[in-house]
Amino acid sequence: MDLKSEIALHNEELIRLRRDFHENPELGFEEFRTSEIIANYLEELGIEVQRNVAKTGVVGVLKGAYPGKTIALRSDMDALPIIEQTELEFSSKNTGVMHGCGHDGHMAMLLIAAKILASKKEELHGNVKFIFQPNEEDAGAYLMVEEGVLENPKVDAVLGMHLWSPLESGKIGLVTGALMASSYYFKLTVNGVGGHGGSPHKAISPILVGIDMIQGIQNMVQNEIDAMTPTIVTFGKFNAGSFPIIIPEK
Repeated sequence: MDLKSEIALHNEELIRLRRDFHENPELGFEEFRTSEIIANYLEELGIEVQRNVAKTGVVGVLKGAYPGKTIALRSDMDALPIIEQTELEFSSKNTGVMHGCGHDGHMAMLLIAAKILASKKEELHGNVKFIFQPNEEDAGAYLMVEEGVLENPKVDAVLGMHLWSPLESGKIGLVTGALMASSYYFKLTVNGVGGHGGSPHKAISPILVGIDMIQGIQNMVQNEIDAMTPTIVTFGKFNAGSFPIIIPEK
């Protein structure tokens, strides 16, 4: 049997796993149900499992019958703080939490990959390490690295992928060089001088200063950074003020 045909045999299970993860999303470092399902699934395949890596992460190691290098296959686990409005029959049961970035699909795919590879254990040279990373949306990978996920056995290469809607189903896209960057989160506090909205000349509005800062930083990215160096700065949240007629302090 060729590999594509064997993968196709698991299509229904793949869909079932993905929809279950989608229906029961969990935020970063809160993937308790998710990690339990993953760990139990891997153990049932005869794969050595380490739980609670970087709090809620799971690592499985499949040792081949022959010596060789170690390849790691990686998936993320966490969902986003979003209210789902898709009206799908398997929509999120956890209000305010949704798998909106494809991690439900990533986990399902990696579990099926583990199942197929485990069935080929006697043919494998080296090891396969299955890494299920928590809190990807807040750059949780470094914690797994700090806790030794790339050691024992030492990983020679890591392979990961991401669902990409523009690509047709069944196709895989490859590029040379970097494709996706890690994220760094920051917060800025702008301090002004509060006052009455009817007398703005007696105050210093931190709202206006904040708007100018956001626009200035966007212009900086466009005009002061080499266009050949991929750079993105995104502002996703702006908190200011408490009442329409009051200029806030910050």
